[in-house]
Amino acid sequence: MTGSTGAAAEEDEGPVGPTDTIECGQTISGKLTEDDAHGFHEAGGVDFPDVMPVPHDAYEFDASAGRHLTFSVDSSRSHMHPLLILLDPNQEIITLPTYSSFLAHPTRFRYHVPETGRYTILVTSRYAGQYFEYELSLSCQTTRELIGETEHICCGDVVQGELTSDDTAGYNPHEPTAVHDAYEVDLQEEEIVRARLIGDPDHQWEQNGLFNHADLDLLDENGERVFTYGIRDGRLISQKSNNLGESYLWGRVPADGRYTLLVTSIREAYFSYELGITCGPDIPIHSRAITCGETRCGDIQVDPDRFPLDPPPADKYEFEGRRGQEMTVRIEFLDGVRSLEMRDPRGSMVGFINSPESPIEMVIPSALEGIYTFDVSVPTSISPASNPYKLTLECEPDDLPEPDEYYPIDCGQSVVGELTTDDLTGFRGPEHYHDNYAFDGRRGQTVSLRMESEIGNGMLYLLDPDGATIAQTDGTGRVRDGSIDDVTLEQTGSYRIVATSRTSLASDATFEYTLTLFCTGSAD
Repeated sequence: MTGSTGAAAEEDEGPVGPTDTIECGQTISGKLTEDDAHGFHEAGGVDFPDVMPVPHDAYEFDASAGRHLTFSVDSSRSHMHPLLILLDPNQEIITLPTYSSFLAHPTRFRYHVPETGRYTILVTSRYAGQYFEYELSLSCQTTRELIGETEHICCGDVVQGELTSDDTAGYNPHEPTAVHDAYEVDLQEEEIVRARLIGDPDHQWEQNGLFNHADLDLLDENGERVFTYGIRDGRLISQKSNNLGESYLWGRVPADGRYTLLVTSIREAYFSYELGITCGPDIPIHSRAITCGETRCGDIQVDPDRFPLDPPPADKYEFEGRRGQEMTVRIEFLDGVRSLEMRDPRGSMVGFINSPESPIEMVIPSALEGIYTFDVSVPTSISPASNPYKLTLECEPDDLPEPDEYYPIDCGQSVVGELTTDDLTGFRGPEHYHDNYAFDGRRGQTVSLRMESEIGNGMLYLLDPDGATIAQTDGTGRVRDGSIDDVTLEQTGSYRIVATSRTSLASDATFEYTLTLFCTGSAD
């Protein structure tokens, strides 16, 4: 480590090795060498096919809560690939930012400090075997310093503005010369915000083969982005779209407060623009019931002036599915292209229709009894104003057999079983075989289950004395190991365990397995 403008290196017995210091507003010249400390980053390289520890230089600094730290490391003179790693006061890794290109240029990122303390920034290499000289810079700003002056606007306003070389720059950590204008707006929780930025159409948005884009962000009181793209609990929360001179934001406001709309660009650019913002309550889609043997008619209306990022207009229907029912869903599109999505009681999509010749046919599994939904929607970019359709639901009686045998299993016991083609099906689906086990559970007990196999991929369900599924293998466990961990029983009675397969592939639906029941804790 060499730090030409920093403090002398200190011997440190901590995991990062020797450290230098860097202050806010300072730039330090250093050199990464083979003799520097190793251990926080591993990588391979052209001449190093195996992953190996990569050296690093460590710099400590004091940071106050609420500050925005911007780091930049430049090794362009050596044509290498630096990487920055930020550690918290406990020397735990906070973030490992993705380098933005294989080409040599400064690597930059910004971090909002949650608590005051002494932090550490590591300068290392993206690849093994790279040693180079570099310059490390650190800036520390308050939110107000980062954003600069603001103008207050209200929902429903349309603003004419212009980005000029005199505007504040630096919010975009990857393009520090990009300027921005900032507008404050008061918003309420769960309000739907629609913001539209239209840049000057005569601006040159492409230069030397590189495309630039007008950019729009909504920031909270800490200067952090609020809207990107996200879905929570099956509901669209926010999304964003940029296309040359146009940028759009759509999203649900997370909390009451004063927010900042930031008008900027992906790369440095100066242009005039129009900014508009509208706000209002969400208008939920009310579900209509549909029953077996029924045909429902509908007509989805498309507003030609709708906001581009609004969710597509849709109709929603609900159906209460019972285990063992054979269900067929058909939809007739009377004009144009439409689609239907079918979702199970968990909200997972289990069927899709985009033509009348492709109905959904399925058997309701025991594990997924409950309310199924059908969402009929239209692609707004190509649909006419009126979109009529007919939705038909056909059902056969449920004839799923009741289990005729429950194998007993006790706490602490392991039993060997086998899924065969003679077993019952229908709990997960018509092509999943399953075995049933039962044990006496007491309120307050904590139970765990393991289903291990050398050749199959197991999956477990735990049902309470009322027959309700209270736990299941999450589907992300290790291959050939189905497990349910630490379930506290809420009532005393006979509990059922269903042992089945993760997949319905012929090669993976039948296999031998070992099932183990663990019970711990107190019980009433």
